[in-house]
Amino acid sequence: MLAVAWGERAVELLDRAATRTGATPERAGRLAVVGARSATDGSWRCWISGRLTNAEELCESFGLPPATETPALIARTHARLGADACELLRGTFVVVALDREREVAMIVRDHLGGRPLVYARVGDGALLAEHERAIVDLLPSAPGPDRMALTQWIERGSTPPGRTLFEGIRRIPPAHRAMLSVDGMAIEPYWRPRYEGVAAGSREAIAERLRTAAFAAVQRAAQEARRPAVSLSGGLDSACVAAGLAVQKASVSPALALAGVFPRHPETDERELIEATARHTGLSLELIPFDDRASILAPALEHIDRWSLPPVTPNLSVWKPLMAKARQLGVDVMLDGEGGDELFGFAPYLITDMLRTGRLLAAWRLTRGSRKSEPKLTRACGCVRCAYTASVG
Repeated sequence: MLAVAWGERAVELLDRAATRTGATPERAGRLAVVGARSATDGSWRCWISGRLTNAEELCESFGLPPATETPALIARTHARLGADACELLRGTFVVVALDREREVAMIVRDHLGGRPLVYARVGDGALLAEHERAIVDLLPSAPGPDRMALTQWIERGSTPPGRTLFEGIRRIPPAHRAMLSVDGMAIEPYWRPRYEGVAAGSREAIAERLRTAAFAAVQRAAQEARRPAVSLSGGLDSACVAAGLAVQKASVSPALALAGVFPRHPETDERELIEATARHTGLSLELIPFDDRASILAPALEHIDRWSLPPVTPNLSVWKPLMAKARQLGVDVMLDGEGGDELFGFAPYLITDMLRTGRLLAAWRLTRGSRKSEPKLTRACGCVRCAYTASVG
């Protein structure tokens, strides 16, 4: 697990922890790093935890061989573009980039937050890591709870933006970076999504555009897998992932679908839909029946013991046997549709689209949430929801 220290006191704490675990931090001036691969190009030394999905494209842009190691590629990108290099990187990563001439370091979280990144200020520097537990292990004493974050977590199941359940440990948002220098530490965005207008085209064209983008995302996620799999439910989100995975070519073994089923709870069981999706996509299906005798509390306690935090989901007792089966079958990358419902997060903007195009009655019907009128309203206005509806129906 990646851990970074900046400043004399922070480096001292990282060195002390590394001695206990047998790790050896890489030192470069005021910076120390463990748990990441590194390379140097010119005045830049760079580390990465995670992976890039556009490495081939970057190699071509900078005239490097396609097999160039990722740290060397990132170092070359920074040597050419400086602090702006992170805008070109795509994937799930935390990148540490040190400009040795200027004595400035950047700790960069990927655009969509595929890898976590938290920090705590220490003396005139900071400790940064991919998980709160790593920061807690580095500090001389465990921090107390962040009372505001804890209260919101109990009431709403989430923490305030940028906060964690530990006092003094903060989270760096996606597409942000920590800028470290002799003057201190600052958190700043390096990229923001930009509105580019409403997509033009027919309903079918927009649906195909969305389908192509969704399948490309699945391909990027599974491109290095020897045996990928999808955690399948009866919903549209994991079904979309399964369809994208079915057309990929695994390097060793064909892709699989794994699903938890509840034969003793028919009101919850989605076996019929799961099997229909597996048949349609041609994926080999493994069903894992839920054991009513299994402890719901035990997996949560194991999570707390490992990470020093409560799990974000109460369903560990369901996921644990599924993941155990995946390991038994040799699965090395597991995909799922978790978070797919967020695709409809843009649905309120559909009302605005209707108003912009003069469709006042359609906008009014949407505010009432009339399900009967919805199919007539999902024409190609260019919004995400319309494209999604066209792609699946």
